[in-house]
Amino acid sequence: MERIPNDSTNRIVYFVAVDLVDLYTRETGLSSFTVDYVLDNGARAQMTSPTTAEINSTYMPGLYSLLVDEGGMTNIDAANDSETLALHITHASIDPITKFVEVYRPKITAGQALTVSLGIAEANLKKVDGDALITETTHGGVGAPDTTCTVEDGTGFDQGRTIAFNLGSGQWKFRIITGYAIVGPSAIITFSPALGEVIGAGEIVRAYSQTISPGIDDAITLNASIAAILEDVTGLNGSVMVGTNGAALASAYTTDRAAYIDTIKNLLEGDWIIEDADTDQFQLIVKLKGTETVLLTKNLNDINGDPITEVTTVIAQQVEV
Repeated sequence: MERIPNDSTNRIVYFVAVDLVDLYTRETGLSSFTVDYVLDNGARAQMTSPTTAEINSTYMPGLYSLLVDEGGMTNIDAANDSETLALHITHASIDPITKFVEVYRPKITAGQALTVSLGIAEANLKKVDGDALITETTHGGVGAPDTTCTVEDGTGFDQGRTIAFNLGSGQWKFRIITGYAIVGPSAIITFSPALGEVIGAGEIVRAYSQTISPGIDDAITLNASIAAILEDVTGLNGSVMVGTNGAALASAYTTDRAAYIDTIKNLLEGDWIIEDADTDQFQLIVKLKGTETVLLTKNLNDINGDPITEVTTVIAQQVEV
């Protein structure tokens, strides 16, 4: 069965015209066909002026096309995904023809495709957890510490919604809209927290109905969203993450954790020096590698807890056993 999409008026169906008497000779050079039709369980109707064309009388004799261009032929009920269109084509010289065509409701935009590999579909997301894209426009540029930006069209950028800045390569940054002010044809949007980087003028900016990402600086991709959840030490669904001893990690690990990691890394890779600048006690000093920046100073004591004030070098002797 041939198929045509719902509400289309530019699709054609083919039919073969044969002689009314012998029922097998293909008829050529015909025009002025009469076409009656019925869609699903509707009433019979007749096409006002059917548009038909003979394909090729020499190589494909008797083959004609019919343009299905009247709205009543393809307008299926809102509750249905598919209905049957019955066509009855007549002419004084041919045996009457009855054709059946499926009229269907497309689930993906016509002419588009969804790439699927190993069961995984690739798509640009418009909704996450039911939070819909409200509008899309461009902005006049944003600075690294900025908490405001000017958008070309402020419609939909209401307080409490999410503003999304396009960073390119599928990456977005998300902020919560805290204010809105109209300035001429444009609008100044206030958001929180401040943006951490510079974005040039003319880039796309979007407004979403609510917060749409687990982490406001993460890309709107499934992998990034999952990574943001895993990095959130408050845990999934608001539960508190704990160590093997049952102690909560949040108090010691959620604030400036990146800075803590950098400090430990610098200490391990730094220049470790024992100095006697203090005449009363030797000190262990750790400096940022290759610089004079002091990261750590530690007074050195002996096993009794007394300050180490001098180092005696003892020459090793060979001992026969």
